Amino acid sequence: MMQLKFRPLDKHKDWMFFHEMHSLASEHRIKVQPLEDSSARMVWAEFVSANPRERHPMLLPAGHWIGNVTATGPDWHAIWNAPDLPDSVADFLRSRVPWPATTEALFFWSRENAVQVQWGMFLHAWKTFLYDDEGPFLMCLQRPEFVCFGPTGGMGVGLRSGPLHLSAAD
Repeated sequence: MMQLKFRPLDKHKDWMFFHEMHSLASEHRIKVQPLEDSSARMVWAEFVSANPRERHPMLLPAGHWIGNVTATGPDWHAIWNAPDLPDSVADFLRSRVPWPATTEALFFWSRENAVQVQWGMFLHAWKTFLYDDEGPFLMCLQRPEFVCFGPTGGMGVGLRSGPLHLSAAD
């Protein structure tokens, strides 16, 4: 029975959500729910990797589901750095990931560092999540699709293998 535990958003630990360049308005910030370290580790161990040495996306081995990319998107770095460009990242994600806007997704930077966010909110504010760009990814416990972001601007959508759960508390 997986019961996720959350902690309050912290201005220092979760600084990216308060950063002036891509900050979130307070009404959006309350929709970002950081997982307690223990919950993040529990989800990582069950859905990503049980190997304690594989604690970061860039440490996952060849053949891991994170490599099951079925579609590559636009250069997210270019869009992140150019606010005058159309948001082709969000457009690409909307066209490739068939989740309702209210779908709860988990965004991981590492085994101990993850937040839960609704898909629609992520699409609205994806730039805020990518200050740390060393291979973070987004997944949903109920769905096989995932989204990964590479450190040089590459991004992909794919299908993960392994267990799926009907709810985060089942």
